[in-house]
Amino acid sequence: MITTEKFDVNMRHPLGWTLLHVAAINGKNNNVKALLELGADPNLGDEYINMYRTSQQKHMHALEVLTRREDEFSNQLNNRSSASFEGFTALHYAVLVDDYKSVQLLLAAGCNPNTKSRSGHAALEFAADAGPVREMLNKAMAEYEEIQMQKEREERRLFPIEQRLKQHIVGQEGAITIVSAAIRRKENGWADDEHPLVFLFLGSSGIGKTELAKQVASYIHKNKADCFIRLDMSEYQEKHEVAKLIGSPPGYVGHDDGGQLTKRLKKCPNAVVLFDEVDKAHPDVLTVLLQLFDEGRLTDGKGNTIQCKDAIFVMTSNLASDEIAEHALQLRAEAKKISAHNVSSDADYDGTDAFKQDVTISRNFKDNVVRPILKRHFGRDEFLGRINEMVYFLPFSRSELMKLVSRELHYWAEKVS
Repeated sequence: MITTEKFDVNMRHPLGWTLLHVAAINGKNNNVKALLELGADPNLGDEYINMYRTSQQKHMHALEVLTRREDEFSNQLNNRSSASFEGFTALHYAVLVDDYKSVQLLLAAGCNPNTKSRSGHAALEFAADAGPVREMLNKAMAEYEEIQMQKEREERRLFPIEQRLKQHIVGQEGAITIVSAAIRRKENGWADDEHPLVFLFLGSSGIGKTELAKQVASYIHKNKADCFIRLDMSEYQEKHEVAKLIGSPPGYVGHDDGGQLTKRLKKCPNAVVLFDEVDKAHPDVLTVLLQLFDEGRLTDGKGNTIQCKDAIFVMTSNLASDEIAEHALQLRAEAKKISAHNVSSDADYDGTDAFKQDVTISRNFKDNVVRPILKRHFGRDEFLGRINEMVYFLPFSRSELMKLVSRELHYWAEKVS
């Protein structure tokens, strides 16, 4: 009889597994049920790897580890002694032994059927090709995905992307509005589903372009490291460096390594991909990007095609940064004069309202000043035509600079406290 007095139902064996893992691998339905009722976490992963790696970690002889695994966990896995079990949940083990009742209990208790082990295996991969366990898992995975999507939609409704971005980005409200609106249109089906979303961020260095891309990825993918891909395009200035991006063709050195972009997109096809300083890339690299932006797919050096129509691609560039900064400063100066005039003519003004004026880059400036500079550098209209939004980052105003300094001082004050 299991009691809750001074008992941690999620306690681990010295080699890494929990009581729920033991019950699941041995088909003890009643124990699985009792442990779940006592509060056992069905999503906890096993910390046991295999007899060799675990023996190194625990400073034990490999045979001792294997013996304890057989005696104190299960002897049903003898033929898998070198396989990795790290991250296996109770559901993985229940599926391994084809225990329908335990699988049912674990799913009812909220076990995530999509959880993957450290080596990237979901429980479904261990189910028999045809049978009730596989059928139940397929249904549970679809339902779980739908529930998660509903939760995310509700969370985004209550906590919209603009609100998140403004918490982490100082100023640049125009850029935040444009990016947020484009992402929302894509999510709601108001954009072409056959093409990925492509942005070009323009402005001076150190003004928030890269940080905005990071925060977009963090908002969309909940801080999953694999779903933010950053490539410094200054490393792709030579023609042969296209191979670094998509992988070398068969017969060439590095063929098995894969490309820096393709192998990471394969892991997360809907990632946020940042091409930093894209103006420094070789024209042949831009040709690869053109295919990527146009068709939403990319073929690697091995001939495999990666579909990434749901990805978001962000390019940054310092092209026309001086012109943009100068134009923005002129607009700010004009707006300040107008504001000062309005204040002086208002007899009831008490001086408590600080100057605040949104500055918007005019369409005429974009078409007649910036676009010719971009066209002259990239040399092709079709490349610029694949960009959904060109986003302009303006120099910081005095109040924004004060806010940045205040944040930095606060950061260092916390560091030393």
